[in-house]
Amino acid sequence: MITKRILAVFAIAVTALGLAVGLTMPVSNADVLPNGYDVSCKQANASQTVCTIGGCPRVYEDYAGDVVHTRVNALPQHEIGKGCDDTITQTVDLGTQFNYAVQGCRKHKASGDDCGAWSDYTFTPPAAPAPPVQQAPPVQQAPPQAQTKQCPDGGPTIPVADACPAKKVAPTNAVTMNVQRAGLQVNVTVGNTSDLAAQCTYDATESNGLGPAVHRDFSLAAKGSTTLNFPAPLLGQSYQLVAACNANFECQTVEIGRVTGNA
Repeated sequence: MITKRILAVFAIAVTALGLAVGLTMPVSNADVLPNGYDVSCKQANASQTVCTIGGCPRVYEDYAGDVVHTRVNALPQHEIGKGCDDTITQTVDLGTQFNYAVQGCRKHKASGDDCGAWSDYTFTPPAAPAPPVQQAPPVQQAPPQAQTKQCPDGGPTIPVADACPAKKVAPTNAVTMNVQRAGLQVNVTVGNTSDLAAQCTYDATESNGLGPAVHRDFSLAAKGSTTLNFPAPLLGQSYQLVAACNANFECQTVEIGRVTGNA
């Protein structure tokens, strides 16, 4: 054991240079330094570390220490009272790696102090946690393309599971004609059974005799009818009658019916 005599009794304020001291419970998970003291340091925050000192080694012959001297990175030492059964803490205003030296002493009133050897403890802060792994955003899968089919005759493109719409067909037999003789008059009623408005013609040509031909243009509403009135043929005359109607269907003009009759 190394003996060091301190010729003057002095006390150094333990709060100087940003150091704070306190009493605590026995040290756990501490390193036992060569001079017998149990020391451990733990980072409190980014700029402070708390060091704990325990143990009761002999500092000179059979004398146990009643104070400890501490020194951070070879700075001026601090004296801290520490009974044999006490565990003390000291806050160091550093959050980075530093050297923490500890020496135990037994103080005497009439003579110099008896001190043991200095022993060093190196504090290394824990490594900073690795940044969280950035997860790549999930790949957006394009929705599957629906299978389609082309309807025949220029029809629409529709899903395979659907049925093609029935193709619209223009009416071809939507015209009717009814001839009624009433005394000296003949009434010719032309009807339209389709859903299309139509433009119609009526022609009467004498088939037996020299009577004049008759021609009329007229309109027919969808599901409508028109009655045409003519003088009755003379005795021995007969006429061949023809009524024909055209209508607009799917942007085209089509004949929706043609009928013939006699009068």
